[in-house]
This record gives sequence, C-alpha cells and structure tokens, in this order.
Amino acid sequence: MLRLKKILVCLDLTAMDENVIKYAGLMATTMQSESVVFMHINEPLDVPASVRKNFPELYGAPEGDFKDKMLNSVKQYFPGHANHNSEFVINEGSPSQQILRWPGMNDVDLIIMGKKSHLKGKGVNPSKIANVSHCSVLFVPEKCEISIDKLFVPIDFSLRSKTAIDQALEIRRNGKSEITLQHVYYVPQGYHYTGKTYEEFTTIMRENSEKAYFQFLKQNGYDASAFKDVYTLDDDDAPADKIYLEALRQNANLIILASRGRTKAASLLLGSVALELIKYDQRIPYMVIKDKRENMSFFAALMKV
Repeated sequence: MLRLKKILVCLDLTAMDENVIKYAGLMATTMQSESVVFMHINEPLDVPASVRKNFPELYGAPEGDFKDKMLNSVKQYFPGHANHNSEFVINEGSPSQQILRWPGMNDVDLIIMGKKSHLKGKGVNPSKIANVSHCSVLFVPEKCEISIDKLFVPIDFSLRSKTAIDQALEIRRNGKSEITLQHVYYVPQGYHYTGKTYEEFTTIMRENSEKAYFQFLKQNGYDASAFKDVYTLDDDDAPADKIYLEALRQNANLIILASRGRTKAASLLLGSVALELIKYDQRIPYMVIKDKRENMSFFAALMKV
C-alpha cells in the first residue's frame, strides 16, 4: 500500500486536468510508481436511440481523438510519464461506476482525481469514490500548490493514525518533506461537575493530549524530532474545519488522513471527519489512506451488488 506502485489518474479533458496531471507526475516520481493509468469517462447523452443513430456527431470526437487529447496534456504537464509504463483508457458510462468497476482496479494503489469548485462540468462525486474505493484516493483542487514538501497529518493515536503517518514517512523517504502531526482535542461536556472552569479543563485536556502524543510515538517507534506537533481545541464539535484551518496556517500542501479502520468493512468506508474534509477542502490536496489488502475481499463483494 505504501509504495503506490500503480496510480489511476482520472481526467475530464477540461482545465482541471492540468493540476491533476502535474500532481500525478509529482506523486509518481516521488513514490517511484511502476505504472500510471490515465482514464477518461465519456458520459452517454440521455437521448432517444433514434436520435443517437441519426446524429452520431452529438457524441463529439471519436475515442482516438480523446486519447490524443489526453496524451497531449500528459506530455505537456507530465513529460516523464513514459518512465512509469503509462496507459490511456477511454470508457463510457457513469463515471463513478466505470472507475470502480474497471477490470484493472484491483491492482490500483492510488486514485488521483480533480476536485472542482468553480470550473464548469459535473465531474465525479468525490465522496462516493472515496467512500467505496478499496484503495487510497487523492483529491487535487483546481487551484493548489504543486508540491509535497509540507505534509499535514491529523491523528487520534489509533492504528489508522499510524497508517497515515507511515504513508507520510514513505513520501518523505523519497523526497524532502516536513511532516506536521495535529491532534484535535475537546473539553468533555461534564467538565463543570469537577469544579473546574472551562479554561482550566481546556488546559488539562491539552496537557493530556501532549502526553498521549509522545506516548503514541514511543509505542510505535517514531522519533519525535522527525515531526512538528500541533494541538487544536475543538470548541464547537466540528473537527473537520479545525483540521483544514490549521493546515492552511501551516502552509500545508497535502493533508493525509486514514479511513476509520477497525474492521474490513469500516476501513473501506470513511468516517465523518474524512467525509467532511472533502467538503471543506478547496485549496489543499487531500489524500485518504486505505489499507488495500484489508479491503479487497469486501470491495469485490460490494461491486457485485
């Protein structure tokens, strides 16, 4: 999972593709990926069969022209693509279904796709892909910095936190990146029964978070000097916005968060914070890490439904 040997890059032949291809090139080069697949899904028009037959030009360019457009864009924004055994795929149908049901999907370690905010086009539902995909997914906003020198990893001291940290370390091992670990803490509702003020209990929870942080690093064999640590108070039960705003303050150019884990079904599906971050994130690429080996059997069964 960590090496990201095979990357699937989703393109829609719009201006969005520039950032997606550039970021795919950066990830493929940094992670020394063996193959990169560039895919475009041509959505069928909702018109009667008789009209489709009589006016084939409604469907625009033939498949060969689509591939030429993709190849030209990839050559321009990722000139070293040929070093990664690149492949170009054109499919027709529902974008989400075609991506997830693609025969080569089982071998994919990472899906990279654009996340639109102002550009025209429906695009692919990012939450659906992130929620159902068996492998990791990276969302690239239409306006973002093409760099991975400042990685931002929200952690909760669980096994999934270790997975996200390990992915960040793997990225840094092949490049040069600063890694910031953030823990979002909160004050429990019943704090007033202790006789402490809100401010006093905030200090207690912050100190507890710091102790738990260093204990977590020690238990997992991490060197504390390898990371920058930040602690953020969640004072309105909205941790996703606290994560995003702190990532902006840290000038992060990639947020890395693992899916919720614990069981095969749970690690395939996302937790609420991961899904909320997809909605918040408009400027920073966001990578959802999944354990591909755990998810494969459940994913295969889900795709048969």
